[in-house]
Amino acid sequence: MKILLVTLIFVSTVQFSACSTTAVIPENAVTLEALDCSQEEQLKSESFEVKSRVMFTNTSSNTVALRWINYQGERDTQPDQLVQIQPGKSTTRDTFLTHPFVVTDTAGTCLSIYLPEALPDAKINLALIK
Repeated sequence: MKILLVTLIFVSTVQFSACSTTAVIPENAVTLEALDCSQEEQLKSESFEVKSRVMFTNTSSNTVALRWINYQGERDTQPDQLVQIQPGKSTTRDTFLTHPFVVTDTAGTCLSIYLPEALPDAKINLALIK
C-alpha cells in the first residue's frame, strides 16, 4: 500500500507541475479561444477567489514561453512563472479565473493570450498554442 501511495503522489506532482510533458489532451478539456496580443496592455490578474486549471499545449513547430500576467498587468519575471513549452508538449497550470497568461516566442514577442474560463469541477481549460 505504501508503494502505491508514493506512486500516486509522484504522478500528481508531475501532472500539475510547470514541467512540459508529452501532449495528451484529456477528454474533459474545453478549448479556450486565444486573445489577440493587442489586449495585453489592458489585462491584469484581478483576484484569487475562483480556482481554475489550464492545460497549455504547444501545437506549433517552435518552442514557446508561457508567462503569467500579474496584478500590476505585467509579465511576471519570477523564474517559477516562466515555462518553456517544446513543440508537441504540454504544461498544466493551477490558477484562477482572472489570471491571464501570455504565450511568446523565445525572444519574448507575444503570440497569444489566454484567460481561464469558469467550468464545472470535472472540466479543464485547454489552450491550443498554434
